[in-house]
Order: sequence, then C-alpha cells, then structure tokens
Amino acid sequence: NEKRLNNLARNYEALRAKGESVYMEPDDLADLSLWYDNNHYPEKSDEVMDYALSMYPNSTMLQIEQAYRYLDKGDLDSAIILSNLIEDDMTGDLQLLKARLLIENEEYEKADALLNSFPPEDLDPIMVANMYMETHFPEKAIDWLKQHGQGLEEEEDYLSILMNAYCYTGKYEEAIELNR
Repeated sequence: NEKRLNNLARNYEALRAKGESVYMEPDDLADLSLWYDNNHYPEKSDEVMDYALSMYPNSTMLQIEQAYRYLDKGDLDSAIILSNLIEDDMTGDLQLLKARLLIENEEYEKADALLNSFPPEDLDPIMVANMYMETHFPEKAIDWLKQHGQGLEEEEDYLSILMNAYCYTGKYEEAIELNR
C-alpha cells in the first residue's frame, strides 16, 4: 500500500508540475490526501483534497472525508454545513459522521438514537467503536462492540479498541484477559 501511495504521489506531482490535469479515482485522491497529511504535508493534503472535490464535486466519499478534515482542524460549523449538503444519506459512513457531529455538539442522545436507528449491518462496529473512543466515550465503545461485534472477536482492530477502552475505563483485568 505504501508503494502504491508513493507512486500515486509521484504521478500526481509530476503531472501537476507540468500543469496537466490529473486523472485519478476519488478513492485514490482521498488516500493520497490522507497520505500527505500523515506524512506531515498538510498543504499538499489540502491541495489534493481541493483538486479531488473540483473533479468529483458530488462524491459522497470525498465530501465525508472533507467533513472529517474540518473536524480535525476544529471547524465544527463547516463540517456540519457540509454534512447537511451531502445528498446520499443512505450510507453508514454518513450516518457515522452525523453521529460524530452530534457528539461534538454535545447532543449525545440524538447521536445514540441515530446510530441505533440504522440497520446494524450497515455500520461497521469497529468504526463506530473507534468513533466513540475518539470522542472520549470508551464505555460506549465497549457496549457497541459487545452488542454488534459478533464474529469480530479475533480481529486485531476489535481487540485493540476493546483493550484501549477497558484501560481508559480502569478495567485493566478485562484488558489483560483479551491479551492472553
């Protein structure tokens, strides 16, 4: 994956340096933007996301990514505005974003109601638990994984989030048991 991202970056930069248009799929552009961000090139990351949205203005996936970027920058209002403009409201990713925005806005009951109103098979239990951890609700992460994580108990991401949640809540014995 790292090699693929290096190649995407090299191609993107070469074409942009020549002033040529870059054709990449929306998910590749989103991955490239995240890769730049993770490698401490926030300006490049912003440039790629702006370019991606200019190429694919109606891409739900890119709009969701941009809303999360606003959240990462502390711009809750822009994230809310963008999430309300997204027309495809049937995706679990969008519902997860909207729940996150409700939590950030301290509307906890609405967030829970939204997540519980959506078919569980359309929401990735690990993503929901991770969202709860990121918003400092480890108890909710534990509850969500226990209720909706059947069949995932051996997966590394499941175990990692659950162990972290147990540690954050002072349940060290439970965390140690998972590590055996």
